[in-house]
Amino acid sequence: MDEIAASLRLSKATLYKLFAGKEDLLRAVVRGFIREVSAAVEQIIRDETLGFIEKLAALSFLVSRRLSAIGPLLARDIQQAVPGLWQEIEDFRREKILANFRRLIGDGRREGVFRNDLDPDMALHIFVILVDELLNPEAMLRLGRPASEIFRTAVEFYFQGMLTERGRREFAAKAPAVFAPRKEMIR
Repeated sequence: MDEIAASLRLSKATLYKLFAGKEDLLRAVVRGFIREVSAAVEQIIRDETLGFIEKLAALSFLVSRRLSAIGPLLARDIQQAVPGLWQEIEDFRREKILANFRRLIGDGRREGVFRNDLDPDMALHIFVILVDELLNPEAMLRLGRPASEIFRTAVEFYFQGMLTERGRREFAAKAPAVFAPRKEMIR
């Protein structure tokens, strides 16, 4: 709290008037982060000028960029020291995935970039499990990679399996840093 007060050029007493303690301050920061990410996701999802591929690319970039701000040690500390706050983060993540990826999968099917045999409910369930399994502190520490890289890789593997050839080409053209065509697709 001393370091935070000094960096904000506040007295420690003033900081404690605003926040009861470290946990209260951490909650405010995390909730602000959640609100910011939520607003950005909603803006992308509701943008009718974007097709499925553009939305997916924009969401992948946004989430990867925002996840880079959270390291595995910070995530583990929150999980262990403030489990209620960690549960809020997980609930938010699951709620956004369920709502937004369900819509994106539907859009992708309508636009013909997903295979016709895709079961949207199963695809959504698999993605939730994938994110839950890989974007937790233990997995990030075990893999030795930042959350942003893990998310990008998971999205790449996940969507390459569901996209049609046309969908892969379109996504690769619009998000080359996030998505590379499978080797058998390169001619």
